[in-house]
Amino acid sequence: MNEQVAINRDATAQAFAAAGVEMMRGDCTNGDTVITAFLERHGRSGVPLYLWYGAGEAEPRLLPQILGPSSLIELVQRQF
Repeated sequence: MNEQVAINRDATAQAFAAAGVEMMRGDCTNGDTVITAFLERHGRSGVPLYLWYGAGEAEPRLLPQILGPSSLIELVQRQF
């Protein structure tokens, strides 16, 4: 759902490209232990987990599990 509503949108891709935002995705379909440990370090036992690593911020910001249509674009706009 989040991919359709917020992530895989032309407006999000354009905002990310304009600001030089890189998106990373982990696939834990096969139970990857590294990803499981990463989730646990961030207080989660499963997906989705969305983190925003802002420029100059020491720690990532934990985003909601349900993203709104403009939530990622708003993060970019606040960052720059």
